[in-house]
Amino acid sequence: MLRNLYRALKDGGRIAIVEFGKGAVFGPPSSERINEEEMLVLLGEAGFSKATIKKWSRSHYIATAVK
Repeated sequence: MLRNLYRALKDGGRIAIVEFGKGAVFGPPSSERINEEEMLVLLGEAGFSKATIKKWSRSHYIATAVK
């Protein structure tokens, strides 16, 4: 999915992903969540740069990156 988003974005385009943290008490099962470190790796493997992670709430984080 990330590779398809990368191809769809114009150069310099940005992406933001809101994800449940592993410690969230609600949401999808923990086995289906992506932790922050893994998200950074996946974004890099898809070709994105300047990937960052910011805590959004006790249960969520936001990952951002640039094409």
